[in-house]
Amino acid sequence: MGGSKRRDEMLLNSGPDDENGYGTVDGEHGAQLHLARHEVLQRARNRLLIAAVLSLMVMVAEIVGGYLADSLAVVTDAAHMLVDFLGFIIALLAICLARKQPSQRLTHGWHRAEIIGALFSVLIIWVMTGVLIYLGIKRAMTDRLEIDANIMIITASIGLTINFILGFILHFKCERGNIMPTVSVLEASYTEHQSMNLRAATLHVIGDIIQSLSILIGAIVLYIRPDLTIIDPILTIIFSVVVFLTTCRLFRDIMTILMEAKPTSIDFADARRRLVEIDGVEGVHSLRIWSLTSGVHVITVHLVIATLYDGEPVNARGILKEARHILETKFGVLYSTVQIEYSDDGMAFLCARTPGPSD
Repeated sequence: MGGSKRRDEMLLNSGPDDENGYGTVDGEHGAQLHLARHEVLQRARNRLLIAAVLSLMVMVAEIVGGYLADSLAVVTDAAHMLVDFLGFIIALLAICLARKQPSQRLTHGWHRAEIIGALFSVLIIWVMTGVLIYLGIKRAMTDRLEIDANIMIITASIGLTINFILGFILHFKCERGNIMPTVSVLEASYTEHQSMNLRAATLHVIGDIIQSLSILIGAIVLYIRPDLTIIDPILTIIFSVVVFLTTCRLFRDIMTILMEAKPTSIDFADARRRLVEIDGVEGVHSLRIWSLTSGVHVITVHLVIATLYDGEPVNARGILKEARHILETKFGVLYSTVQIEYSDDGMAFLCARTPGPSD
């Protein structure tokens, strides 16, 4: 068939590793895309490292304080800090793995390691929350408790202060300067969708702040009314439930990525429209959009083009280049695969197409 001979079967793959079967991202803009991703991971790694050290210090202090005060709330907060410490370590390992280059076996690299690390962090929080609730109920059934409110107040104040410092470190926005003026869409994507592990770590700290605050409130109440020892397990149960609820949204986002759903930062109809508006493109089908991890988006699409446009032969390679430029600059897409099909291939095109959203 004449149309089949004209079909170049051109696939344009934009990715960081040409040696592993990927095409390279052309020009300065492509390099900036990868530089942006690298800097985000580097900042996340530095913050998580500091957070891990501080959480370990708080954990040791609360173990000692909880033992001296005979307070379940303080001891369980120390256990929560242990969970945080493990979560930070998991997050650091996941970020290091995510920076490894793709291989012939792991063709997308280790990006999903970040999501797996965040998932483990959430599951650890849920397990610890269940343990805290169980211990709180068991302690509430105890008739007589001897709790040192003074030590509780001191320990809770120290923990609350350091947890606020942790929260500041994890949320601190470093100045990026003017190194990437042309990748504002990608930067917006990273600002809106932070590293999953950084978000998981932040939720850990929020839980710790809530827990430390509950301990401080309970300690003050016990200082005023020493007979109200029931306040210690009750506050432990209440704020454990709050900690659980804070992780639900992150868990939903993790599942969205694992199910390869369209990222919320990309409008499906807008992406389709911009591709159709390219001169010479007559149709778009089999458009797939998903994320490997937070901020790393992938698009595959088939473009149906005409043989002639305004009486001139259509430049298929030029269309491919423009399509890739749109996906990179307008939607912050790091990996893209664009396939060209000619409209005059007729039934061959109709039979070869695969179903997709709104096809």
